This record gives sequence, structure tokens and C-alpha cells, in this order.
Amino acid sequence: DIDDLDENTTLVTLTIGGNDARFGPVMARCMLATAATNCASNSFKPPNATADEQRTDRWLTGYGNAAGDPLDEAIPLIIDNVAVEGAANAIGAIRASAPNAKIVILGYPRLFENQGSCVRSGPGVLSPFGLSAGSVAFLNEMGDYMNTQLNAMVTQMVQNGDPKLVFADPTAAFAGRGVCGT
Repeated sequence: DIDDLDENTTLVTLTIGGNDARFGPVMARCMLATAATNCASNSFKPPNATADEQRTDRWLTGYGNAAGDPLDEAIPLIIDNVAVEGAANAIGAIRASAPNAKIVILGYPRLFENQGSCVRSGPGVLSPFGLSAGSVAFLNEMGDYMNTQLNAMVTQMVQNGDPKLVFADPTAAFAGRGVCGT
């Protein structure tokens, strides 16, 4: 809770951006696709929003402009225009409350290993369900893209005068430990 931060806070760590990037609903859309298709071509459905939210620049440039686009076009747009902007705003609020703290932004590990082979059903009645190798590659790629964009944002903020801000990429530390991994 940001209200618990003050000038005596020395370390703040957080993972941020996944909800704004709609990772949960995107995963659900991908799980509902068949194991023979790549969900990256499914159309993006914007989140429910009030009329006021739909008039904000953040909503319009991210969610609104992506409505109906294929996920592989919509999600990078949303990461760039909604998730990263939201993360930058959150970091600004944290820095204002905890001016002396080191802030560590933790990226996202890859969700799947082994092309997601364990999340595709075998022969029989359920064989069309599960994630295809293409869908798994798309989901991992979007996590990697989020990390790249968050890292670029942190780098820019450091160059703009916030030396106590760090991006930590967990990809290598979690390698082999995603779904269908060891």
C-alpha cells in the first residue's frame, strides 16, 4: 500500500503491467481457442469500461484503438499505451512517497516451456482443446515484449534522473520452470 511508504522506505519491489495488458483475459481467449489454431489471430475485446473511462486518452489509445484487432497487433499496442504508461505513473507515485527508496521493477518469467505440450489434450473427445504450440509461442512472446518495454521505460527514467530505479528480468532464473517445464 502506497500509504505505508515514506522517506524511511529503503526498498520497493513490484511486478506491474500485466493486468493493464489484459494478460488474464488474453490467456482465457487463448485457452478457448482450439489446439489446432494460434490464438494470436483472435480478435481483441476491450475491457468493460464506463463512458467516462472510454473517453480517456489512455483508454482510447490502448484499448479503444485495439478493439477488434488480432491479439498479436492489439496486445503490443496496449502494452505500449496502457501498461507501460500505468507503470510509469505508479513509479512516479511511489517515488513521491518514498524518495530515498530503491525501486525494483520485476519483469515476467516465460509462462510455458516445451511449446506447452502438456496443455494440449491427446486423442479422443477433448482433442481439439488446449493451447497450440503457436498460441504458446505468442503468449511467451507477449511476456517478453512486456519485459522489453518495461526495461526501456526504466532505462529512460534512470537517464532522466532516477538512479535508484532498476529493472530485474526473471526470465533466465525461471528458465525450465514454466508450465510444462521441470
